[in-house]
Amino acid sequence: MMRKACLFFQLTPFGGGINSQRYDKLSKCAIDSFKKFHPDFEIHYVTDSTFLNYASTWEYYDIYDHLGLLRYILAYELMLKDGIDKLVLLGSDTITCDRLDEFISYEEDVLATLNYPNQDRTEYWETPYYITTIWNHTTITNIVTGK
Repeated sequence: MMRKACLFFQLTPFGGGINSQRYDKLSKCAIDSFKKFHPDFEIHYVTDSTFLNYASTWEYYDIYDHLGLLRYILAYELMLKDGIDKLVLLGSDTITCDRLDEFISYEEDVLATLNYPNQDRTEYWETPYYITTIWNHTTITNIVTGK
């Protein structure tokens, strides 16, 4: 049987700037909306208070201070160590309005949302630009391991 999971990522940027707890109520809406359409998915909700429970079993990475890459490292580790076959990565502000049957039936392993082409910033931090795509496990492995 295929193991499917959704990872909600809500961490405060390193060095401060904002406190991600201000998104707690919105996160609950995001998670509840996803569960409504995907009761067969495991839910992983990573916050400042749960992050170390996940990261304590990881291999060493030298890019912990980059939130954009950190969510992909987390996805890679969850898939590898927990045997997850399909993973959806969502921000804590993404509301799901229907079932993602197309992704579930595709060959790709990972579906992720990003703010691209928006760039968010405060006086303390700035998000990088990324191109949104669906990646398979091999591509994520190569990115995370630097191959």
